[in-house]
Amino acid sequence: MAIARWGLKWALGEPTPDEVFRPGWAVLAMQAAYDERAAANIDETYEFRVGDDVFHARVQDGAVQGRHGPAHEPDLVITATAEAFMQLAAGQATIEQAAKQGRITAAGSRIALRHCSAIFKRP
Repeated sequence: MAIARWGLKWALGEPTPDEVFRPGWAVLAMQAAYDERAAANIDETYEFRVGDDVFHARVQDGAVQGRHGPAHEPDLVITATAEAFMQLAAGQATIEQAAKQGRITAAGSRIALRHCSAIFKRP
């Protein structure tokens, strides 16, 4: 995880035309870069549908487990284009802000949306 956190510093910059971004790579990134304090005492599952990729994060008492594929009964489902998701991953907006601006759609609990946005907030 330490290597993944280190690599995130360079992975989320402005992409060059020859670079490829796969939203599914976020599965490892979610486990490597999250706010443990924000995740404390949380028991929720968030599903992400980004283009053709579907993955989810299970947050349970301060720990995050990312998985490829759909979640079983997610508390929140985020749907985004790859471009909008990249902006979230780069810290250009929080999940909650992007949902309010209509750049992504969020279905499920408003409380889960706030939790998810705080847990995966990029500095």
